[in-house]
Amino acid sequence: MKKIFMIVAILLLAGLFTKTAFAVTVFPSTNEANIEKNWGSVAQLTMGEGTTDLEFTSKRNFMSCFEYRTDGDTSQVIDENGGDNYNTLVTDGMYPYVCVKNSVSVKTITANEYVEVRMAFGAESDERFDWTRFEVIPVPEPVIEEDTGTYVAPKNVFHKDTRCHAVKPEVPTWSRYIPNMLTWSAVGGDKVEVKFGFSETELPYSIVLTNDGHEVVGLGTDTGWWAGYWRIRTLNGCSAGDWSPVLHGTGSW
Repeated sequence: MKKIFMIVAILLLAGLFTKTAFAVTVFPSTNEANIEKNWGSVAQLTMGEGTTDLEFTSKRNFMSCFEYRTDGDTSQVIDENGGDNYNTLVTDGMYPYVCVKNSVSVKTITANEYVEVRMAFGAESDERFDWTRFEVIPVPEPVIEEDTGTYVAPKNVFHKDTRCHAVKPEVPTWSRYIPNMLTWSAVGGDKVEVKFGFSETELPYSIVLTNDGHEVVGLGTDTGWWAGYWRIRTLNGCSAGDWSPVLHGTGSW
């Protein structure tokens, strides 16, 4: 009886080691390890309701091929190559795939719950990895009222629009100066921002003024306020125009 138990245990261990050796041989790496090594990898760029954007990356000069499927659906095997995987060690078929060579490809994939990606074939066997899961936000199911059978669509969720819709104003122009005052012409905004400094590349001081064409008063140096460097741009709410060329005061225009 002891001999029988020993033989069974040896057979079980042999089977376990065979399965482990197969997994290591076919999929010796992981997506996380590939990212650290700058090998072929996949990254999730967005996660929306029933959709995700995945970025497939190769940073080496040979093909890396990624298969993908959704929600664990094994019926998504494709007919290419007779349905057989290009890696003959993989026996569960071949799924839709993306190949990249020293490049990046972004693909939008729809799913109910998740998307899986694996690398089972390509030029370099060391970077292959098994199914790796990327979640999506489940799409809310429509509600059917039991008493009437009336279809009730999912409620829309509104988010605050934080984008700037103001028109970008034009670049203002300097007009002239009079003692202790600059004048300008600026179109498309209610305010202007003026920067001031003592070199053309360093303008550390700034002031925001009403766009009435003048009013830069009392700013300057001990040698005369005009002996500095100035830039101006127009402000239109949340939108700012481009900076004007630098004006250098010389005491006269």
